[in-house]
Amino acid sequence: MGAAEYPGRWNHQYTKVIYTADSLALAELELLTKLNGSDLLKAYVYFQVTVDNNALIALDLDDLPDGWYNEPPNNISRDIGEAWVRSQESVGLLLPSIVVPQQQICILNPEHSQFTDAVNYGEAVNCVFDQRLK
Repeated sequence: MGAAEYPGRWNHQYTKVIYTADSLALAELELLTKLNGSDLLKAYVYFQVTVDNNALIALDLDDLPDGWYNEPPNNISRDIGEAWVRSQESVGLLLPSIVVPQQQICILNPEHSQFTDAVNYGEAVNCVFDQRLK
């Protein structure tokens, strides 16, 4: 529910999406860009998620308008995510990461009619961060 409570890069407030990454390392880097200190790191868990390939669509760097990468995020990228959620075109949308543009994040639409059939996830695992990361 966190993404619905606070606007993210790819969603406006009150829009339910789940942010994922194509690797645990990228997920941790994305998380670290949002935290002001390392105290909260002890509270995080991760889930291994698999999504059926036919339930995904992708946007590449060339597909995105100028300003999608602005910091802090703005409506340029949020409107793209909002349009995708409303379209119900797919369960997941693959997008370039801001932190490592050569890798992908994936936002999932938990309210898509095919979500429970297309998305599988494992048990929660405590994240272990190197103490040098702050």
